[in-house]
Formats: sequence, structure tokens, C-alpha cells
Amino acid sequence: MTELNRKCGGFISEIVFNNSESLNINENDIVIFVGPNNAGKSQALKDIHRLCSQKEKGTVISAITINCTASKHEMEKFLASISAVSKSGSLTEYQGFGYHFNSYAVMPSGVFENWGVLTDIFVSYLGTQERLSICNPPQSKNRDAPARHPIHMVADKSEYREKISSYFMKAFGKKLIPDICFGASVPMRMYDDALKTDYSDKDKDEYSHVEKIIKEMDKFPQIDEQGDGIRSFTGILLNMIIDYRKTFLIDEPESFLHPPQAKIIGHTIGEMLSNDQQAFISTHSPEILEGLLEVCPERIKIVRITREGNINHFSVLNNDEFNNIWKDSLLRHSNIMSGIFHKNVVLCESDSDCRLYSVIYSCMKEEQGEYPEALFIHCGGKQRMKRVVSALRSLSIPLWVIPDIDILDKTDTLKELFISAGGNWDILSQKVSSFQAFMRTEKSFINRKKFTDDVLSTLNSSQDKNLSAKEIEEIKSMLKTETKWSQLKRGGEANIPPGEPFNTYDAIEKELKKLRIFIVPVGELEGFIKTVSGHGPDWVNNVLEQYPDFSDHVYDALRNFITSWSL
Repeated sequence: MTELNRKCGGFISEIVFNNSESLNINENDIVIFVGPNNAGKSQALKDIHRLCSQKEKGTVISAITINCTASKHEMEKFLASISAVSKSGSLTEYQGFGYHFNSYAVMPSGVFENWGVLTDIFVSYLGTQERLSICNPPQSKNRDAPARHPIHMVADKSEYREKISSYFMKAFGKKLIPDICFGASVPMRMYDDALKTDYSDKDKDEYSHVEKIIKEMDKFPQIDEQGDGIRSFTGILLNMIIDYRKTFLIDEPESFLHPPQAKIIGHTIGEMLSNDQQAFISTHSPEILEGLLEVCPERIKIVRITREGNINHFSVLNNDEFNNIWKDSLLRHSNIMSGIFHKNVVLCESDSDCRLYSVIYSCMKEEQGEYPEALFIHCGGKQRMKRVVSALRSLSIPLWVIPDIDILDKTDTLKELFISAGGNWDILSQKVSSFQAFMRTEKSFINRKKFTDDVLSTLNSSQDKNLSAKEIEEIKSMLKTETKWSQLKRGGEANIPPGEPFNTYDAIEKELKKLRIFIVPVGELEGFIKTVSGHGPDWVNNVLEQYPDFSDHVYDALRNFITSWSL
């Protein structure tokens, strides 16, 4: 994009929501509107588009600010570079894709409250119908005439053809090409391989070779005759190839696409947007978000819109907050950001925790005749919980956090989690210190004589030349010392001494529950079902295999714990 284009195109620097809150926008930001159905995501895009052309308060977005420093002379110079220009008396007329006006309409006051007739030059609104209809073949034009349609642009420039064809290939395994030999119009066609015309026939005139190309091209399917998924994907490519546009408004780009293609179109949008273009996108798709994040996480702003009656509520996750999650490789490759598309989120330490909790929760909801609306996500350990809590809370997503009981031994981790969940650490600080003092024990010692006797007993239990794996584990266990914390992890709150220690624990637990932080009362997940040995994913698999009936009493303690969440 030339400096003149960048200067004339300007950008939206601020949006004002209908509750008078505002959001500052950078020139290269990608703002993603998310939220439940009928919350106002699509309407937000329509409002922005309308406000670009006229000063009229929108339904969800009440106002926008346009940052543009171009003079009228600069604007006319730029328009002349992209338009078919003609004279009508003393006025100059400009005509191009989606616009036709004269120089009188170009910044008559020199003040940019809105784009007016310039909107369709610098702002692209891509609703479902717009991106389907743009695939319809435009009329042919003379080779040296200005492009009046994105398909003309693709036909005129090889770099455009290569770009959109490569993206289409990733999604559908086929290439794209404009058919300038078709006749009165120029359809886009898709194909597998290059033209296979045989040029070896020396008995025909040169024109026969052109005829062969035309016949071969006719075999390729036209894009405008394909399904909505292919047309929608192509429509986005064609719109974004218009590189003089500065702002793109894209409504549900995942429409008609399977998840793999949705991720590719998210990836494509992120790659095609130059560093001086911005976008506003409404979506229900985690795949769209994932595709964008793989390309340009530093450009992302998320706005979650919810609605109660006729009142909209807005929560924003800014670029810096987003990067706090995205720079962590484990969190980046998890499904954490899928939480922004759900009503409720339950955050666990591990994937195996998520799996069993979600299975039992879903079963309980189905028994009640309700649909489970919570997403269970993990963050690879309690140390990462505070990052996720901070990010999802900034979007006002109802969040439940389920750490193992040994978080009480991790002062810094507990403090960070408590504060990120909205708590005041002064309330808990003394209580946690007191509880940790109760749990301190003198270092355990291993009695030499007892250890010797136990080892000899194990060694003499068999006459085999080599120790078995079981014997090795037995000897290892003899070297282990057990503290009150290890007892707590293994047995949960039942191992807390009665009286003041338990009362202190109870007070801590009550404060945590106020912020929807629920400590696992049996220590860790495996403590709920002690008839099955093991740990982690294998343990969960064994539990589900041995107890496939989720109404079995073996799940009673786990059910009671989930019920206590009031989710």
C-alpha cells in the first residue's frame, strides 16, 4: 500500500458502544466480536458500516471516530490512480468497483465525520450475501480499461492470481483461475492441474491453439455454480484482494465452511491483511480465532457482547492481555480460547480432570432434562491458572476453578489465583499462613534397623537371580518419607487434624468458594474412586471401563462435589 493510499484511507480509531463505553483501535487491529446468539455481534458490524457513511447512532455501536489526514487534493489524486476518470462539465467523475461519484462529493467540507460516498472505496462490508454475490462473473472489459470488479483485478495481475489460488488450494485442494476467454463475462474457475493442450499439431493455423485452450478451460467448473461454502470462501478472497481498502467488516466468515476450512479462512484473513489494514469480525467459531492467532496474535482484540433484555454489555480482551496467554506454548495449543464462545467455563489442572468432570456433569444435566452449557478446559497445572482466569474474567465469562488441595501449600500460586479471580489477598494471607504452620512437620527419618529388616524381607521373598519390578518398587517405597502435605494430597480434608486446623481450612475454603474456586475435597481427582489404582489419563480410562453406569454409587462423592459448584 502506497503512503498516499494509507494517508487517504485513514482508519477507524475508536468505537463507542451504546452504553457510552469506548474502545481505542489501532490502525492494524483485528477486532473480533464474540458472544451468544442475538447478542448484537452482526449488528455491531452493520452499525460500523452505516456510521462510516452517515452520522446516525447505531443500535450496538453508537459512534465511531475516523482518523484521516488527507487533503482534498491528495484524495482526488489517489482516486484518479484507482478509478476510471471522466469529465462532466467542470466536475471530474470517478468510477470503480461499487462506486460512481463526482469531485463535488469528495470531502466538500474538508472535515471527516464519516466517509460518505467514499465508504465503499475504503471500507468493505462482507455479509453472507455480499461474499456469495461477488463470485458472480462480471462483464468483460477491454484489456487496458480500469478494473471494475475484483475478478478483473485477478485477471490483470499475476500476483493476485497466485495469491488467491494458493489460499484456495489449501482449503479445497484445487486452484483458481479467471476465464477471460468465456465471452461477455469473466467467471472464476477451479481446476486440478494446468492446461493440458497439445500444441504439436502443425497442420492447423495458430488460432486452433487458442480454440484448444478455450475448450480445455470450459471443462473447469465455474465458482458461481458451486456450493455456498466454496463461493463464500472465494468471496472473502476476492474482497480482500482489493488492497486499497483499509477496513474490512466480515460477518461470520465460517458460514457454510467445515471446521478445517474455517481455520484456513481465519489464517488467510490474518495473512492477507497488511500491517496498515484493520478488520472487524463477528464469529461463533473457535477455528476462525485459532487461524487468526496462528498468524497475528499481537493484532487481536476480543470484544464479548452479551445481552439482557434490550441492554447490551461489553467486555474487552486487549492485545497485551491476549499475549499473556499466547506466549505460553502449552496454553497456545490448548482449547482455552474456546471458552469465549460458551456460557460457562470450568478450569481444571489437567486434561484427565476435565474429562471425568465433564462426563459426570453432562450425565447429571441430561438426567435433569437440561443441556450442558459448560466448557471444561485445562491449563497444564495450577501455576498457569491465574493467566487464564485473568483473561476470561476480563471478558466477563462465568468461570469455575478446580485446583487440587495441595494448592494450599503453594503460597504464591494461591495468592496469584485468588487475586486474578477478584479477591483481596489480605483476607486470606493470615489464614493460609496459619494453616501451613499446622501442616509443618519435623523432617521424617528412616530407621536404619527397620529399613534393613524390610529390605531383607523383600530380598528373601524370592530366589530369582534378578529383582522383579514389584520388588524394586517395594524397596523404593521404603525410602520415601511422608509429610502431612503428602497425606493431605492423598486423602484430602479427611486427613486435616480436627479443631483449629480444620476450622482454619474451612474458613479458607469458604473465601475461595465466594470466587468460584473449589478445592478438591479428597485431595485430587483419583481420591474420589479409590477402588481403581493408577493416575492421570490411564486412571480415568480404567474408571470409565470398570464403571460404565454413571448412576453407580461409586460416583456419589464426585457427583456431590460437582453439585456443590451450583453450575
